Amino acid sequence: MENLKINIAFEKGEDLLRVAQEELFRPEEDVVPYMVYQKAKLATCEFLIGYLTHNGLDAISVDLEVLLNQCREINENFFDLNVEPLTKVGKSEDVWVSLPAAKEFVAIAESAKSMVIRELV
Repeated sequence: MENLKINIAFEKGEDLLRVAQEELFRPEEDVVPYMVYQKAKLATCEFLIGYLTHNGLDAISVDLEVLLNQCREINENFFDLNVEPLTKVGKSEDVWVSLPAAKEFVAIAESAKSMVIRELV
């Protein structure tokens, strides 16, 4: 059952990341940066949930910062994962997201995926 939960989390994360990546391949005027942000953030959360599940823990929240802190309690390498750009969006009244920021969000999700895979091997 645990492997099923891990696989589901990783599949969700990969699907969300793929949608965010594909959005960036559209013509610049057609890209919806806020959608990229949402998908990249959710993908990052799913990768972290998969890592926690692999380590026998339930995610105590779906909040990215909480999930990351749970991972950091297990493994110090997660201190290298900087999710601050993803957590800053939406904390102010201005939720406008630029194209360069959207690219950064995808890079964070890709880094989270790589880190989790590296730590599971």
